[in-house]
Amino acid sequence: MKAGLMTIDLLIRDEETQINGVVDINDMEDFTLQHMAQFGPRVAMKAAPVMNQDTIPLRMKCMNVVNESGFFDGLFAIIKPFLKEKIKKRMHVHGQDLSTLHKQITSSSLPSEYGGSETSIDDFSAKWGEYVLSKENEFLAMKDFGLKRSDLGKKDVDDAVTMTGTAGSYKKLD
Repeated sequence: MKAGLMTIDLLIRDEETQINGVVDINDMEDFTLQHMAQFGPRVAMKAAPVMNQDTIPLRMKCMNVVNESGFFDGLFAIIKPFLKEKIKKRMHVHGQDLSTLHKQITSSSLPSEYGGSETSIDDFSAKWGEYVLSKENEFLAMKDFGLKRSDLGKKDVDDAVTMTGTAGSYKKLD
């Protein structure tokens, strides 16, 4: 999860990505019953805002799922009711039939494992991993932002300086 959010953070910094959006491919070939057991309605409710683009400023143009099993179909049935109609229309489940994937994404943009002419997934992953690691200092610096968990439980607030941002009254200001 953390690696995915770090990737999204890097993507939203790129101006081309901000304009054109992102096309996502999820290969679920190794998705097992153990993975499925970690999901339920509570996790689905937490995942839906991310998938619905309510929490991350990233234009998701299309989400593709390939090589999924019946386990994924069960998981998707749990998550689907929480998704916006717009997102449901952008999700495409292809199974083993990559010809339907090629209708969504040109083969010149796909890795060789999916019948494309781009580099292999392993080569791309290695390059992307190096890029993410080159940004390590930026991610370490970002760790210091946000609320500290110990502040969330405080009930007593003496003044505005000690407020965590979650306490106080919300009056309409003139």
